[in-house]
Amino acid sequence: MPPEIIEDNQVVSDFYETSVHPPNQRKRAALILGAVAVVAVIGIGFALFSDRAVAVADKAEEVAVEATTSVVNFARSLVEVPVTLDGGRIAAAYPLPQEGKAIVANLSEMKLYLFEDGVASTSYDILSRGRPGTAWETPPGSYAVKTKELEHYSTIGDVWMPFAMQFQGNFFIHGWPYYSSGAQVPEGYSGGCVRMGTDDMGEIYEFGEIGTPVIVLGGDATAENSTASGGYGLLPEAPKFPTLRAKSFVVGDLDTGDIFARRDDELVRPIASVAKLMTAAVDLELLNQYDETKISKQAVSTEESYGNLRAGETLAVSDLLYPLLLESSNDAAEALAEIAGRARFLGSMNDKAASIGLADTNFDDPAGLSAETKSTAADLFRLVQYIHRYKAFILKTSLVKEYAVGAHRWRNSSQLLNDEDYAGGKHGYIPAAGKTLVATFSLRLSEFDDRSVAVVLLDSSDPRGDAQAAKKYLNRWVSWTPAATPLVANTATSTAAI
Repeated sequence: MPPEIIEDNQVVSDFYETSVHPPNQRKRAALILGAVAVVAVIGIGFALFSDRAVAVADKAEEVAVEATTSVVNFARSLVEVPVTLDGGRIAAAYPLPQEGKAIVANLSEMKLYLFEDGVASTSYDILSRGRPGTAWETPPGSYAVKTKELEHYSTIGDVWMPFAMQFQGNFFIHGWPYYSSGAQVPEGYSGGCVRMGTDDMGEIYEFGEIGTPVIVLGGDATAENSTASGGYGLLPEAPKFPTLRAKSFVVGDLDTGDIFARRDDELVRPIASVAKLMTAAVDLELLNQYDETKISKQAVSTEESYGNLRAGETLAVSDLLYPLLLESSNDAAEALAEIAGRARFLGSMNDKAASIGLADTNFDDPAGLSAETKSTAADLFRLVQYIHRYKAFILKTSLVKEYAVGAHRWRNSSQLLNDEDYAGGKHGYIPAAGKTLVATFSLRLSEFDDRSVAVVLLDSSDPRGDAQAAKKYLNRWVSWTPAATPLVANTATSTAAI
């Protein structure tokens, strides 16, 4: 069973806990060499994304599935996996503008680059970022400068942030923060913002304009090590992939992007309460988790009463994540949206979807009750890849068996909770969508290491049975083997990989 969720008081202490870089030194990379290096890296990255596809099973070992399901030979195509962004590579979902200005923050290198007409002109050291694996992790994605302030006061950290440029929700690029007394904050992880030296930030602030593209590339250890050489193969005498009841599905490796099986994965469908995964992501990026909010009559009048919220009661914003994910509370979803303003919250959900490359996804409500809240199995696989890599706090929360605060005791309703391999996710149902599921598992598919796998199901009459059937097949017949060098994909028999 995965470890228990980080306690709230531990998360609070993560604001300025561990040293990343000293604030008192400004290190400018050599302009010419830096520009040449970053352009070379990005050029190589695009080449890798366009050429890299790995098939580890030969033609005789391709996965055979039912006629309505695409045949996949474990081809790996990173071009369309928008979260595989480490090492300075920019995927197709995060295009670097070839005209005008752009700001690229590479959290893996802890470098920030200024681009003009597709060429890096200057680079700076990033001094701190949000701690990976917590609610405050800095969110990778494709954004733009939304606001600029010479001095921004953060009500979350109770600090002043010089030369602050907002790019997403509560996330800014800014100079080294200080208290009202004038004292600088201690060294350590930020509250999620990209923290720069103040002198450097003055130059970045002068360069950036409202609307300037901001591309944030991820840099967590899991992501950096996830695409190690190796690949999947089928064991001898492997049968066909089992027939799943879902009308659309994807089964794949969250770290490499390898797809084991899919059916109608690009078909747009209502998704029901699995939409709450995005609600949770936007909640963590847009709302102050330390604030308290009064639950409105309108929120509790939402269809269904899971979570048992009461009009007029006051709860911490951070506590609402638990009824949202454990009991699939529609009231909690609406209560969170009301804090920011429902229209703004929904706009942020759709902006976030666009920022991570979910081209066929639309959120019409925060709970998933609307038949117009739609996506594809392919997009939902991309979403859970992103959450697995950069919003792991959400999956950890979805594993909590019960959470009590005040008179409330919220219990986890997932049918997969007692599965020892289950690593978190979300289920849903509305008549227009049928039963839906996004589930992650940690499976021992190699001799010594576990692999992170997702099962995404839309309109299934038996999502639990489908998930277990897929998991059982992978455990019995699929094997990951480390390899010295990646193999070349058999593109003739590969479908367009996710």
